[in-house]
Order: sequence, then C-alpha cells, then structure tokens
Amino acid sequence: MAVSQDVDVISVPAAYSLASYQFHAVLSDAAGNACIQTNIAPTIGTAPVIGILQNKPAAAGRAARIAIGGVSKMVAGEAITAGEVVYPTTGGLALGSAYGACGTSAIGVALSAASGSLSVFQVLIRWT
Repeated sequence: MAVSQDVDVISVPAAYSLASYQFHAVLSDAAGNACIQTNIAPTIGTAPVIGILQNKPAAAGRAARIAIGGVSKMVAGEAITAGEVVYPTTGGLALGSAYGACGTSAIGVALSAASGSLSVFQVLIRWT
C-alpha cells in the first residue's frame, strides 16, 4: 500500500477547486496559485511542476497543501515499475521513464509499483 512519510509541505491558494486532484502533480499559475496542467505536458522552462497535491481544496483561494520533498503518494497515468524515474503529464498524472525522452523534468523515483492508470503508488520526490 502506498504511504506518505517525511513529507515537506507548502501551502498556496488553489486557483479553482482541486477536490478531484489529490496526489496529482500541480503547477503554479501566473498569480502563484496551485493549478493542474490541462492541455499539454509541462516541460522544462514552461509551467514547472511545484509538487504533489496532498489535500482536496474544494474552491478557489482555499489552501492547497503541496508536497515538495519526501515520500508522497501519487496517481499514475500508466503502469509504473518500482525504481523508475517518474514524470508529470497532462492532468497531473505520473508517467514512467520512457516519457523522459520528451524533455520533461522528472518529479521523482517510484518506490512502489503502479498497476496501471489511476492507481496510487509511492514516489520519492526528487527534482531533476
């Protein structure tokens, strides 16, 4: 079972309801609010991921608790093997090592396996 431990967390206002995005990668919008990438995958130099959402803020302005270090749960976008480097993609989901060829910054290393899309796994947050 995926667990979170020794998580470093910051709080920033949510740009809108993020109630459906717990354990997804989040970005910072131009105003410094937490949001989800909805159209294209975040890449180096554009809309950098700031961490993994830990709670479910239900409206704009509510505190979004974001893990920026430590071990966190994360929602997968595909099957991921323990030990794989993971990358954020559209909707804040995690993809495995093969995705790294697209030039996206890694968010961390999978400490447990994800059986498939929308499964929850454990990730060591480690920015590259």
